[in-house]
Amino acid sequence: MQERLLPHEFAHHYQWQTERFPFIEPKGCPKEQLPQFADCYDFGPEKGTVYVDETLLDEGCYPTLKDFIERVSDHICEMILKQKGFWKGIFNEYKAGRIGDPAAEKYVPYSSEVLKKYVRRLALFDAAEWEAMLATAFPDEQNVNNLLRSEKEKILQLNRGFQNAKGAYDTITNLISKTDYLSLKDVSKMIAFIKKGMKLLNIDIKTTESW
Repeated sequence: MQERLLPHEFAHHYQWQTERFPFIEPKGCPKEQLPQFADCYDFGPEKGTVYVDETLLDEGCYPTLKDFIERVSDHICEMILKQKGFWKGIFNEYKAGRIGDPAAEKYVPYSSEVLKKYVRRLALFDAAEWEAMLATAFPDEQNVNNLLRSEKEKILQLNRGFQNAKGAYDTITNLISKTDYLSLKDVSKMIAFIKKGMKLLNIDIKTTESW
């Protein structure tokens, strides 16, 4: 994993400064935290409550918006690395990064059931994103396909209480596979991408603001 850490972080800088992808932050982000070299945009309502399956998760929406923004940003970053030929070791990183249940007590101690559900939904998104990337990068590698299939079964089992788990997983995988990452330079398309991911996972922000 360490061999790819520096290229990944540098690629974020390249993503915002050179490629001019939008730097999106939830409304309310302190201005001093915004990079001066990037084109910065506010996203989402400033005030709102977050629900998972209509169960209240959080009275504020900043952390949830941040979770999804970072996932889409990381995907763009990885696509830049792939395009530049810096994907060496990505499968080893995937294998090393698997942790089982992300909502286990050692990862999310003393958490509520709705928070555990939320963390597992994020893990479903992550697993689908990895499959979209690796299946296209290694289409004929049977060991890669076998591991992806096994991990999909595990993540669906963790989300067995989520009625649309398989549908969400397959749709997210397809969405990521079919979306040209360069199209996400368009702020409206990036926002639509994030919103669709949240909707597929049945994570909703209730607010009086339009966004």
